[in-house]
Amino acid sequence: MQKAKKICCQITPRRIMAAILLAATAVNLVIVGAAFEVSAPFVVPTTTPTQTIPTGILTTLSPTVGATPIVTVTPWIATPTASLTSTPTMTPTETATPTFTDTPSPSPTACVPMYAWPIYAVQRGDWLIAIARATGSTDQELIRANCLLDTVIYPGQELHVPRLPAATPSITPVTPTITTNTPTDFRLMDVMTCDAPYYVSLSVTALDPEGILFVIVQFYTVEDVLIGQLTMEPDGSIYYGSGAFSQQYTIYDIDYYTFSASDNIQNVTVSQSYRDRSGSCDPPVQVGIHDKASEAQ
Repeated sequence: MQKAKKICCQITPRRIMAAILLAATAVNLVIVGAAFEVSAPFVVPTTTPTQTIPTGILTTLSPTVGATPIVTVTPWIATPTASLTSTPTMTPTETATPTFTDTPSPSPTACVPMYAWPIYAVQRGDWLIAIARATGSTDQELIRANCLLDTVIYPGQELHVPRLPAATPSITPVTPTITTNTPTDFRLMDVMTCDAPYYVSLSVTALDPEGILFVIVQFYTVEDVLIGQLTMEPDGSIYYGSGAFSQQYTIYDIDYYTFSASDNIQNVTVSQSYRDRSGSCDPPVQVGIHDKASEAQ
């Protein structure tokens, strides 16, 4: 028979301390595991929260020889903190939209026919401003009332006027009975010169004892149609006139021209017809086929 072995273990303070440490370590591991299972109150942050995981802290470890060790564990639970991050919101800046204002272009004077007015037939030597004065109107009013493009009129043309002239049917006054009145005396100074095809210029001397208010030159075609008129500018007793025709007529349409003058007692004198002109006013020579053949020979 085998003898039973006797197991002897000597208890020393060192061994007691080691046992206490092992027991404390085991208890600490159990408490730490339980602490990890504790659910912290959940806070819903408005932005991403920053949370600290709780850990247990061993506060007292007092081994005593010959006594039961007492281990006090104070768990510390971290309160999660939420940090709010403010994101700035961009406020859109209103962009001003440019406003374009249309500026209306000036429009020509409206034509208002005055069919209720009496009709006056234009006589040779008449001009629109003289007709307007004799009928109590203005040249612009007559242009609107008769739908004229300008002040150009011609003999035989019918115009609506506010009233007919009181003295005579013609605007050109008759020879006055006043003995002191003398007709205006005209003398052609510079014959009609041209800058083809529209520009024309000329000058005349006008003398009148009663003085002169204005002098006008009028241009006619071979059919006695008035195609243009110019107001002469005074330089002493000499009156100068120059200007351009509209695109409707050229200097080659002029057959003759006359001068009209009104004195200070409103007597109108019309000059004789003039056909004097420089070579610049003559139409260009048209070379025919026969002439070209002759030049070739």
